[in-house]
Amino acid sequence: MSNNRGLLLMDEINDLLPLDINYIPEFILKNKEKVPNETTKKALQELKECLKGRKESKAVEFEDDFLNVFLIRNNYNVKEAFRMVLCYLDLRKKHGYLYKRIEVDFTAIPSGQFVTVLPHRHADGSAIVLFEIGKFSIT
Repeated sequence: MSNNRGLLLMDEINDLLPLDINYIPEFILKNKEKVPNETTKKALQELKECLKGRKESKAVEFEDDFLNVFLIRNNYNVKEAFRMVLCYLDLRKKHGYLYKRIEVDFTAIPSGQFVTVLPHRHADGSAIVLFEIGKFSIT
């Protein structure tokens, strides 16, 4: 059984993506091709209409590519994509500092030495973060 798990881990390692991605991964493009172009256009228009009427998004001009990311992620479910865009806007409003490039070396700060962002992403695009709780200390 441990051999099977080891093989699975090797397959997962081969599917890793780089941490800094400036392209759309192949698996996302394949999923997008399965959806008719008419559906994608209709969903994008519906999402734009939903966002027009909200005070949170009134002053924001969204790029189609940006909104398509939310639609693709939610399999063109406009209601879920809309909810996620609103969550994104809320997070950006409350914690805007998260979206700025941070030039701090966390390994130099004792309370930050237990968290490491690994240099690759999981095959689904999510970042991989290593938490070494045993190294956590309160100073």
